[in-house]
Amino acid sequence: MLPKWHILFGLIFSSLIYFFGIATITQTTIIFLASIFIDLDHYFRFVVIKKDLSPNNFWKWSMEAREKWLRLSPQEKSKLGARLFIFHNVEFLLLTFILTLFYFPAIFLLIGFLLHFIFDYIAMIKKSGHFLDKFSIFILLKRNKKREEFG
Repeated sequence: MLPKWHILFGLIFSSLIYFFGIATITQTTIIFLASIFIDLDHYFRFVVIKKDLSPNNFWKWSMEAREKWLRLSPQEKSKLGARLFIFHNVEFLLLTFILTLFYFPAIFLLIGFLLHFIFDYIAMIKKSGHFLDKFSIFILLKRNKKREEFG
């Protein structure tokens, strides 16, 4: 899902929970920011692969990769491995949940991350019928074993 949609949905969700008095302005701001900035793993991946810190180059590279991916047939996509994003998996959510057990305010990070995941999963299911690529690092690594990397 493109960042503009995460921003829009995160803003709507955060505004609603603030409006209905469920959370304070600080808590809703944390939820909103967490729902967006979880995508920093995409930028981190770019920095590691390209050894380039430029946000502009990252955006251009990402949009080119997206267009290339969208042009592939389902058969071509099935031969390619999914990309690993360190924050887009159930293991990361589990670590965040464990953090909430020791530091309760982290619950607002977890809510933002979950919001992001829900919209990512909806988009993935809508596009490809599955979401396992972003579900678990272990599933991703197993699925990628005999596939070539995209990009």
